[in-house]
Amino acid sequence: MKKRSVILSALSALTLLLAGCGSSGSSASDSSTADAAKTADSAAESTADSAAESTAESTADSTAEPAEVKTIKAATMGSPSPYIVVEEDGTVTGYDFKVLNEVFNRLPQYKLETVVTDIGSVFTGVQSGLYDIGVNNFSYNAERAETYLYSFPYDTVSYVFLTKDGSVKSFEDAAGKSFHGTAGISVTNAIEAWNEKNPDKAIKVEYVESGTNIAQEVYDGTVEFTIMDKAMAVEYEKNYSYGLTAVDVPEEEARTIADNSWTYYLFAKENDALRQEINAVLKQLREDGTLTKYGNEVFGFDTAPDASQYEKTIN
Repeated sequence: MKKRSVILSALSALTLLLAGCGSSGSSASDSSTADAAKTADSAAESTADSAAESTAESTADSTAEPAEVKTIKAATMGSPSPYIVVEEDGTVTGYDFKVLNEVFNRLPQYKLETVVTDIGSVFTGVQSGLYDIGVNNFSYNAERAETYLYSFPYDTVSYVFLTKDGSVKSFEDAAGKSFHGTAGISVTNAIEAWNEKNPDKAIKVEYVESGTNIAQEVYDGTVEFTIMDKAMAVEYEKNYSYGLTAVDVPEEEARTIADNSWTYYLFAKENDALRQEINAVLKQLREDGTLTKYGNEVFGFDTAPDASQYEKTIN
């Protein structure tokens, strides 16, 4: 319809123009009129074809399928606070996930899904491929590195003995004293190793489920001491005002808890491509001050690892 209107308009305009020129040269005028009509018709067809093509392209663009977004599953045991916190609605927060959520905000090709399970299932699930990432404020140790890949670090940790009276300043001081620990975590592993090497100075270990408030147990006398991350000790004191005494774990003994002072995300050996993508963003977060900002927000102090830790992965 639009094409016909264009043709008729062109012919009307040409007829008026010829009428103003008088009657002489009528044959030439007829010929010119016919040529003009053909030209107008051709132009109209070209315009209509272009419009149709443009409309078709626009429609195709609007109905095109969006790029596929891949779901990445991160597994955690849901504690300890303030690193990992499970809210009443099931949302997982805390420092570890504050960082990880920002990582995936910068990787739009992925959607992060979080699964809360027991610590053993975190390890086996990552290794089997059921989960893509293990998230539990993991420290590095050489034995674990034989099975899993470590990300760039995202946090710096230090450890303290926590007692009522400050009487425990070393593993030797803790000999014969009661301790509650979760199987498989770094602190419990270190005490087990101490007991194996020093059976005459063994620490009394009783295993408990993850999420147990160990500081509360020290406070009420259920156990005589515990070892925890300094940031956790600060968090407990801030929330509960237990009045417990924190003493730094000596550097040599701290290395039996973890080979270094950093914490990492874990991946299966076959999942290096994802690790590299996440590492690139972790390096950005270190460089642009995001890790420092998050440390100050969650712990009250900067826990960003040293910049040298982002030059090469640990394994």
